[in-house]
Amino acid sequence: MAHNERCRDCKQTVRAMLERIYGTVISEHRVHCATLLEEYRDTPFYPALSGIYRSLQHYRNAEDFVRAGYVDVDFYVPEPGFAVEFDESQHFTRPRHIALEAYPPHLKVGYPVHRWKTLCEEIDAHDSDPPYRDEQRAWYDTLRDFLPEIKGFLPTVRLYAGEMAWCDLDPEDPADVERFKDLMAKKSGSLKMVQAVESMNRNRNNDWIATVILKSDRTLQDEKDPKYNDVRIAELKPIISEILAQTKGDGVILFPAGWIHTGFEPAESIYSVIEHEIQPVLNLDDRNVIVCIGVDGRFDRPLADNPFDKDQIAVAIGKAGVVAAARKFHPTNDDERNHITLADSYIKEENGFPRIFNLNGTRYFLFVCYDVYGPRADPKRYPNPDVDVGLNLIHRFCPPNEGPTQENYFPRKGFAGASKTWGIPIFGTGIFYRRDIPSAWPTGIYWKLGEQAHCTYDDIALPMDRSISHIPVPEGHAEVRLFTDIWNSIDAMRVPVRANTEKNPQKPTKNRVNTPQRNKRDEFANALVAFEDGNHFPGGLKRVFCRKDQCRYSFPAWHRIEGTPKKYVCYEFDDWIKFGTPEISVEVHFGLDAFRDIAEIVQAHKLEILGKLTAPARLNWDTSTSGWLRLQYYFPDSEAPETFAHSMAILIEETRGIINDWLKEEGMDHY
Repeated sequence: MAHNERCRDCKQTVRAMLERIYGTVISEHRVHCATLLEEYRDTPFYPALSGIYRSLQHYRNAEDFVRAGYVDVDFYVPEPGFAVEFDESQHFTRPRHIALEAYPPHLKVGYPVHRWKTLCEEIDAHDSDPPYRDEQRAWYDTLRDFLPEIKGFLPTVRLYAGEMAWCDLDPEDPADVERFKDLMAKKSGSLKMVQAVESMNRNRNNDWIATVILKSDRTLQDEKDPKYNDVRIAELKPIISEILAQTKGDGVILFPAGWIHTGFEPAESIYSVIEHEIQPVLNLDDRNVIVCIGVDGRFDRPLADNPFDKDQIAVAIGKAGVVAAARKFHPTNDDERNHITLADSYIKEENGFPRIFNLNGTRYFLFVCYDVYGPRADPKRYPNPDVDVGLNLIHRFCPPNEGPTQENYFPRKGFAGASKTWGIPIFGTGIFYRRDIPSAWPTGIYWKLGEQAHCTYDDIALPMDRSISHIPVPEGHAEVRLFTDIWNSIDAMRVPVRANTEKNPQKPTKNRVNTPQRNKRDEFANALVAFEDGNHFPGGLKRVFCRKDQCRYSFPAWHRIEGTPKKYVCYEFDDWIKFGTPEISVEVHFGLDAFRDIAEIVQAHKLEILGKLTAPARLNWDTSTSGWLRLQYYFPDSEAPETFAHSMAILIEETRGIINDWLKEEGMDHY
């Protein structure tokens, strides 16, 4: 079978090659910039943009084709700062040629404009849904090319998807990496980008990070009791001293959230006491070490009534005292939102101190517990504020029925989501009350899995240099994990690239019933064939039933509530033509009432899922179907069968882990 320019492996390989050369790469990066022409009226490049925009309007009298207030770029390389676009055939149109013809000669771009104009003439693609789609795409591509003028980026690099089978490149092969590097260098202005990053990588510092995990035997009633503050503060000195004795050079020591509780007093009331305890230790030599500690305070009710701490703070302390402080900005749930004082902004100062601190040129961001879920949950609201490392201070993990138990959520969802979204390593730690510290629980991770939806610890864990185990403290013991040579460890992580299915045609085993497709209309039948017979069908998934306009799947291991009808969690394709709507939907259903809670949890991710789909979809949260809650994504039935299949695969991959973990936590059947 001939290679297709829409090969997903090609795009993932391009990202992997970029990471090999430049380090951090962010996929589908949203650039917030003006998109309406009049918003550029007072800029020096307004005349150029105006000429391009007017030319696009005059081509087919399309007056209003700007809809979004931003542009997304396929890849963003933070260092040295430029966008990379992977242009498929739909980008080579007559309107794009018109726009390129009007580019000012001084505009610096990272591709040969004359070659792109030739491709526009040869390919001459058309997309009439909506009628102005070609003009719209040409305008957004223009804005991406003007990012050096608009945002101060280096020139935008463009790669033509049909230029070669990009998936034939191997990120693990030095020869292929050099080949790709040469290709980038030949792009106008790109040689400087390669050289700048190589210089930056040579000069990266080797500061270490130590994560302190506490195993505490305190009772549930004593976890927040301020009477133990003297003990907790006294525990700092021996732990810090042991870390300093086993390290050289500068670094960061990370303690958990809620290390200290100030009761009804504000958290900042105890800063000076902490400073007095640890500054003498830090001043014993000329090293620069920053210690990050969690302080909670301002109970909203008496201790006996299990209060919320309205103050949930992370404070960073160096030789001279507090250098940074951060208040929680992303609540665990609505109940907590109503009881604690959240930061007005994720980058807002706290007590006059910045949230971000700098150590030898590396910028560190403080996440307080559930904050780390913020970037993935709402990347538009929480874009990377130009930081290099994330530090996550987590409160606690408890035995079943005594508090939060799922320690695996934080690395696989929280750390991984923030790392994937911001393109930085994340380090975190917490307190394990009345339970052992899991030896495999990673406290330093980096996401290098591209657009993959799920991960294992092995996929993301950074190698630690060594563990300093069982530092005795009155309530149990501390375990320290030391990370050195962090940047080289990230560079050395293997980049997983999915096998080219032409070279490796193996498919997952599908346990399903072969139902004839002849009673279904072609659009619906073809979507099902693309899903079940292609490479999208998840292992372990089974078809429940398949009818003329409805096909349902579920995981047999998932819990079911017997009755008429049975209630469980499932996925569906639905054809809506019989209702007069030429649409096909991909959906996830939750039976009521047993699965209402997980339905609400998944529903909170609906926009995030929408943003990952490969084509525009109409989103609906249906509460009108008797006995069910349904999260639905509708597509025009004119979409390619592969679009429906891929969208269902994304919906499953984005939700199955959340659902399975919830079933496990609720004591229900799960895989």
